[in-house]
Amino acid sequence: MITYTYFTQAIVDSTTQEPAGYEMLLRAWNAEQNAWLLPHDFEITVKMQMRMMRHVLRNLPNKNVSINLTAKQFAAQDTMQQLITFASRARDLGNLTVELTQAPTLEEVQTIGQQYREAGIGLALDDVGTDLDDFELIKQLAPHVDMMKYALQNTRDLGREAEAPTDIPRWKQLADDSGVDFTLEGIESFKDVQLAHHLGINWLQGFYFSRPAEKVQTSQDIPLP
Repeated sequence: MITYTYFTQAIVDSTTQEPAGYEMLLRAWNAEQNAWLLPHDFEITVKMQMRMMRHVLRNLPNKNVSINLTAKQFAAQDTMQQLITFASRARDLGNLTVELTQAPTLEEVQTIGQQYREAGIGLALDDVGTDLDDFELIKQLAPHVDMMKYALQNTRDLGREAEAPTDIPRWKQLADDSGVDFTLEGIESFKDVQLAHHLGINWLQGFYFSRPAEKVQTSQDIPLP
Protein backbone atom coordinates (compact mmCIF):
# COMPACT_ATOMS: atom_id res chain seq x y z
CA MET A 1 0.00 0.00 0.00
CA ILE A 2 1.39 3.40 -1.00
CA THR A 3 1.40 6.24 1.53
CA TYR A 4 0.75 9.69 0.11
CA THR A 5 0.99 13.21 1.47
CA TYR A 6 0.81 16.77 0.21
CA PHE A 7 3.85 19.02 0.29
CA THR A 8 3.18 22.73 -0.08
CA GLN A 9 4.93 25.50 -1.99
CA ALA A 10 4.09 29.17 -1.63
CA ILE A 11 2.72 31.29 -4.46
CA VAL A 12 4.09 34.73 -3.66
CA ASP A 13 2.59 38.14 -4.29
CA SER A 14 5.59 40.17 -5.47
CA THR A 15 4.08 43.42 -4.21
CA THR A 16 3.87 42.24 -0.60
CA GLN A 17 6.57 39.53 -0.66
CA GLU A 18 4.11 37.31 1.22
CA PRO A 19 2.40 34.06 0.23
CA ALA A 20 -0.94 34.64 -1.49
CA GLY A 21 -1.62 30.91 -1.33
CA TYR A 22 -0.03 27.49 -1.57
CA GLU A 23 0.09 24.79 -4.20
CA MET A 24 -0.34 21.30 -2.78
CA LEU A 25 2.08 18.88 -4.44
CA LEU A 26 1.54 15.14 -4.22
CA ARG A 27 4.34 12.99 -2.80
CA ALA A 28 4.58 9.23 -2.16
CA TRP A 29 6.68 7.53 0.52
CA ASN A 30 9.57 5.46 -0.84
CA ALA A 31 10.69 3.03 1.84
CA GLU A 32 13.86 2.01 -0.01
CA GLN A 33 15.11 5.60 -0.19
CA ASN A 34 13.47 6.60 3.09
CA ALA A 35 12.10 9.73 1.44
CA TRP A 36 9.01 11.39 -0.01
CA LEU A 37 9.24 11.34 -3.82
CA LEU A 38 7.10 12.20 -6.82
CA PRO A 39 4.61 9.35 -7.27
CA HIS A 40 4.51 7.17 -10.36
CA ASP A 41 0.73 7.39 -10.38
CA PHE A 42 -1.22 10.59 -9.69
CA GLU A 43 -4.65 8.95 -10.01
CA ILE A 44 -5.50 8.94 -6.31
CA THR A 45 -9.09 9.05 -5.06
CA VAL A 46 -10.79 12.37 -4.36
CA LYS A 47 -11.52 11.17 -0.82
CA MET A 48 -7.79 10.79 -0.22
CA GLN A 49 -7.17 14.26 -1.67
CA MET A 50 -9.74 15.83 0.63
CA ARG A 51 -8.40 14.00 3.68
CA MET A 52 -4.86 15.22 2.97
CA MET A 53 -6.10 18.76 2.30
CA ARG A 54 -7.82 18.87 5.70
CA HIS A 55 -4.59 17.78 7.36
CA VAL A 56 -2.41 20.33 5.56
CA LEU A 57 -4.85 23.22 5.98
CA ARG A 58 -4.52 23.05 9.77
CA ASN A 59 -0.98 24.39 9.60
CA LEU A 60 -1.19 26.86 6.71
CA PRO A 61 -1.11 30.56 7.62
CA ASN A 62 -2.86 31.35 4.34
CA LYS A 63 -5.78 29.09 3.49
CA ASN A 64 -5.87 29.72 -0.27
CA VAL A 65 -4.72 26.48 -1.89
CA SER A 66 -4.52 24.74 -5.24
CA ILE A 67 -4.42 21.06 -6.10
CA ASN A 68 -3.51 19.31 -9.34
CA LEU A 69 -5.99 17.13 -11.19
CA THR A 70 -5.23 14.79 -14.06
CA ALA A 71 -7.41 14.92 -17.16
CA LYS A 72 -9.27 11.82 -15.95
CA GLN A 73 -9.90 13.31 -12.52
CA PHE A 74 -11.08 16.63 -13.98
CA ALA A 75 -13.53 14.91 -16.33
CA ALA A 76 -15.08 12.85 -13.52
CA GLN A 77 -18.45 14.19 -12.35
CA ASP A 78 -18.10 12.46 -8.97
CA THR A 79 -14.74 14.15 -8.32
CA MET A 80 -16.24 17.52 -9.18
CA GLN A 81 -19.27 17.06 -6.93
CA GLN A 82 -17.18 15.92 -3.97
CA LEU A 83 -14.72 18.82 -4.32
CA ILE A 84 -17.59 21.31 -4.60
CA THR A 85 -19.14 19.90 -1.42
CA PHE A 86 -15.76 19.96 0.32
CA ALA A 87 -15.13 23.60 -0.64
CA SER A 88 -18.57 24.66 0.60
CA ARG A 89 -18.20 22.95 3.98
CA ALA A 90 -14.51 23.26 4.91
CA ARG A 91 -14.39 26.06 7.46
CA ASP A 92 -10.62 26.47 7.35
CA LEU A 93 -10.44 26.68 3.55
CA GLY A 94 -10.00 30.00 1.75
CA ASN A 95 -10.08 29.84 -2.04
CA LEU A 96 -9.61 26.49 -3.76
CA THR A 97 -8.11 26.31 -7.26
CA VAL A 98 -7.87 23.23 -9.46
CA GLU A 99 -4.71 23.14 -11.60
CA LEU A 100 -4.79 21.21 -14.87
CA THR A 101 -1.48 19.85 -16.17
CA GLN A 102 -3.21 18.26 -19.16
CA ALA A 103 -5.38 20.32 -21.47
CA PRO A 104 -9.09 19.60 -21.18
CA THR A 105 -11.31 19.76 -24.22
CA LEU A 106 -13.20 22.98 -24.87
CA GLU A 107 -16.43 21.14 -24.09
CA GLU A 108 -15.10 19.95 -20.75
CA VAL A 109 -13.94 23.37 -19.66
CA GLN A 110 -17.24 24.92 -20.75
CA THR A 111 -19.33 22.36 -18.87
CA ILE A 112 -17.45 20.75 -16.00
CA GLY A 113 -15.14 23.72 -15.64
CA GLN A 114 -18.06 26.11 -15.52
CA GLN A 115 -19.65 24.12 -12.70
CA TYR A 116 -16.41 24.34 -10.71
CA ARG A 117 -16.26 28.09 -11.26
CA GLU A 118 -19.92 28.67 -10.41
CA ALA A 119 -19.20 26.91 -7.09
CA GLY A 120 -16.33 29.33 -6.39
CA ILE A 121 -13.51 26.94 -7.30
CA GLY A 122 -10.90 28.46 -9.60
CA LEU A 123 -9.34 26.79 -12.64
CA ALA A 124 -5.70 27.13 -13.68
CA LEU A 125 -3.92 25.90 -16.80
CA ASP A 126 -0.52 24.70 -15.62
CA ASP A 127 2.73 24.59 -17.64
CA VAL A 128 1.52 26.64 -20.61
CA GLY A 129 4.28 27.03 -23.17
CA THR A 130 5.79 23.61 -22.45
CA ASP A 131 3.47 20.75 -21.47
CA LEU A 132 0.52 22.78 -22.75
CA ASP A 133 2.11 24.31 -25.82
CA ASP A 134 -0.77 24.40 -28.33
CA PHE A 135 -1.25 28.17 -28.41
CA GLU A 136 -4.47 28.08 -30.42
CA LEU A 137 -6.04 25.53 -28.08
CA ILE A 138 -5.02 27.49 -24.98
CA LYS A 139 -6.41 30.63 -26.62
CA GLN A 140 -9.80 28.90 -26.80
CA LEU A 141 -9.59 27.63 -23.21
CA ALA A 142 -8.21 30.79 -21.57
CA PRO A 143 -11.49 32.73 -21.29
CA HIS A 144 -12.94 29.83 -19.31
CA VAL A 145 -10.25 29.65 -16.60
CA ASP A 146 -8.93 31.94 -13.88
CA MET A 147 -5.16 31.55 -14.17
CA MET A 148 -2.37 30.46 -16.50
CA LYS A 149 0.97 29.25 -15.14
CA TYR A 150 4.26 29.25 -17.05
CA ALA A 151 7.01 26.94 -15.73
CA LEU A 152 10.55 28.25 -16.13
CA GLN A 153 11.89 24.96 -14.78
CA ASN A 154 10.43 23.15 -17.76
CA THR A 155 12.27 25.41 -20.20
CA ARG A 156 15.50 24.58 -18.35
CA ASP A 157 14.80 20.85 -18.56
CA LEU A 158 14.13 21.21 -22.30
CA GLY A 159 17.25 23.31 -22.91
CA ARG A 160 15.08 26.28 -23.90
CA GLU A 161 15.80 28.68 -21.04
CA ALA A 162 17.32 31.26 -23.41
CA GLU A 163 13.97 31.46 -25.24
CA ALA A 164 11.96 32.21 -22.09
CA PRO A 165 12.32 36.04 -22.09
CA THR A 166 10.76 36.18 -25.56
CA ASP A 167 8.34 33.27 -25.12
CA ILE A 168 6.78 34.31 -21.82
CA PRO A 169 5.37 37.66 -23.08
CA ARG A 170 3.05 36.07 -25.65
CA TRP A 171 1.54 33.80 -22.99
CA LYS A 172 1.32 36.69 -20.54
CA GLN A 173 -0.40 38.77 -23.23
CA LEU A 174 -2.86 35.96 -23.87
CA ALA A 175 -3.67 35.86 -20.16
CA ASP A 176 -4.13 39.64 -20.07
CA ASP A 177 -6.35 39.59 -23.17
CA SER A 178 -8.45 36.82 -21.62
CA GLY A 179 -8.73 38.58 -18.26
CA VAL A 180 -7.02 35.86 -16.26
CA ASP A 181 -4.13 35.92 -13.79
CA PHE A 182 -0.63 34.77 -14.75
CA THR A 183 1.89 33.00 -12.52
CA LEU A 184 5.56 32.47 -13.30
CA GLU A 185 6.83 29.23 -11.75
CA GLY A 186 10.41 28.01 -11.44
CA ILE A 187 11.75 31.21 -9.88
CA GLU A 188 15.19 30.11 -8.70
CA SER A 189 17.29 33.28 -8.68
CA PHE A 190 17.11 37.04 -8.29
CA LYS A 191 17.59 37.20 -12.06
CA ASP A 192 14.32 35.29 -12.48
CA VAL A 193 12.61 37.73 -10.12
CA GLN A 194 13.91 40.65 -12.15
CA LEU A 195 12.62 39.04 -15.35
CA ALA A 196 9.17 38.66 -13.80
CA HIS A 197 9.23 42.28 -12.62
CA HIS A 198 10.27 43.47 -16.09
CA LEU A 199 7.40 41.53 -17.67
CA GLY A 200 4.86 42.81 -15.16
CA ILE A 201 4.17 39.43 -13.56
CA ASN A 202 2.83 39.64 -10.03
CA TRP A 203 2.42 36.00 -8.99
CA LEU A 204 5.66 34.08 -8.47
CA GLN A 205 6.53 30.56 -7.36
CA GLY A 206 9.77 28.64 -7.02
CA PHE A 207 12.81 27.57 -5.02
CA TYR A 208 13.94 31.18 -4.63
CA PHE A 209 11.06 31.68 -2.20
CA SER A 210 10.51 28.18 -0.83
CA ARG A 211 10.98 24.55 -1.72
CA PRO A 212 8.07 22.11 -1.49
CA ALA A 213 7.92 21.09 2.14
CA GLU A 214 5.85 19.06 4.58
CA LYS A 215 5.85 21.97 7.01
CA VAL A 216 5.28 25.53 5.92
CA GLN A 217 8.41 27.62 6.08
CA THR A 218 8.28 30.92 7.90
CA SER A 219 8.41 33.96 5.66
CA GLN A 220 11.70 35.81 5.35
CA ASP A 221 12.71 39.09 3.80
CA ILE A 222 13.26 38.29 0.15
CA PRO A 223 14.88 40.92 -2.07
CA LEU A 224 12.62 41.95 -4.90
CA PRO A 225 13.13 44.75 -7.43
